[in-house]
Amino acid sequence: SNTYKEDLDAKAIIVFGSHSSANDELSWQNEMVSYLLEKLEEGIPVFGLCFGHQLLARAFGSQIGPSETPPFNHKGVRGWEIIKDDKRWGFTQGTQFKTVVYHKEEIKYLGPDLIHLGQSTTCHYDMVTHKKLPFLGIQGHPEASYHFVYQEMELENKISNEIIEKALQDGDIILDSFLESVGFFF
Repeated sequence: SNTYKEDLDAKAIIVFGSHSSANDELSWQNEMVSYLLEKLEEGIPVFGLCFGHQLLARAFGSQIGPSETPPFNHKGVRGWEIIKDDKRWGFTQGTQFKTVVYHKEEIKYLGPDLIHLGQSTTCHYDMVTHKKLPFLGIQGHPEASYHFVYQEMELENKISNEIIEKALQDGDIILDSFLESVGFFF
């Protein structure tokens, strides 16, 4: 229904997760990619989360494939690290984050126009950015809430509250870093 096109004055766009695969090439996905590439060319920043990360990485020549490290369906909290300074998005090499993760696929090969920003032992491309266009992608879910963790993911009592709390706080830091870099101030 193209409802994502309704806000013509968007300062930034965030593309969330999906039960679809970025490899499905569904008509709505192809339309969304065209729209997002157009916005990126206009200088509108786009932050891809999980599926959004994979969808745009694929549009920039990356290959998306199944997560091979156990468990096949990554579900829980993952620790990862920024591997390169990036002034544009406000990330410093060596910074470590915990992020809520829930995915079956990930970037397997990085397209030539993308920069590898973050990784973990179980997901090589946890964060990427475009060399020129204002695209940032993360495999995890920095937007996750307690409701998402306990209801959607059904993780109540499976991961300590302390670890979940840290992942939610780190998610806020990551989202704030993106939003501040695109001109939103708190």
